[in-house]
Amino acid sequence: MLLLAAGCGSSHAPPSQGKTDRAAAAFGDLVRHRYRNENGEWVCKRIIYPPRELACWAELHRGVRYRGVYARTPAPPAEPMFSHLSSRTWTRRWRALPFRLVHSFDSGVRGSARANAPVYGTDWAFLIGGAYDAFLRHALPSSVVASDGPSDLPDFAIRFRCVLKDADIVCTNGAGDALRLRPSSARFRRCGHGLVVASNYDCRAARAVERAYRRRPSPSMTVESDRMEMKVKCAAKGRLIVCRSIYADGLVITFPRR
Repeated sequence: MLLLAAGCGSSHAPPSQGKTDRAAAAFGDLVRHRYRNENGEWVCKRIIYPPRELACWAELHRGVRYRGVYARTPAPPAEPMFSHLSSRTWTRRWRALPFRLVHSFDSGVRGSARANAPVYGTDWAFLIGGAYDAFLRHALPSSVVASDGPSDLPDFAIRFRCVLKDADIVCTNGAGDALRLRPSSARFRRCGHGLVVASNYDCRAARAVERAYRRRPSPSMTVESDRMEMKVKCAAKGRLIVCRSIYADGLVITFPRR
């Protein structure tokens, strides 16, 4: 989710930054007034489009109950006037991330992942891809940005520090949002009845490819499973049918011929 650092002005800050900090202070007054029993941090940032607006975020909490607050205001020199105010609450706890997020990158990610923040609100897929790439390059600890390109989100929300702790890759941002990624050492997963799939994919994906091939054998197929589209080429190899992704994402599925 979006957790933010408070915007603090400085006598040496550029004039535009000082005015942005004043907007952040006004936003802080707003959230403190609305949520008196909750503590937290906030920030305002000029958004990419439209550039004449600031986006303000806050993350508040009381115990393990968290609240994200979002609003917009005209950019300086206009006085703060907040609109599009929205709020979302969640409980800080560890959650397993869906398979399609863990394995959505072409980086050959194998393993499982958990996060202590909502599944939606952070680009976990991009963070997992960057963290796993750093792991393969033996580049940990490393700073990884959970964003595919320029972002309106503050640095505190999208920049994660990733380190290797025992068997896990642990990535944490300045808001305390964290990812635990456990790479798997196994190369293949057995799904029963002779069906085998590379371990960075699950058995549901393998069964979808096998069913599609059994219905209509073809050397080239496009198969969908759990909102994931797989384009594979299949060929007979001895007593097996071997299907491989046309992309370099490590997808290999084998099953017996009939």
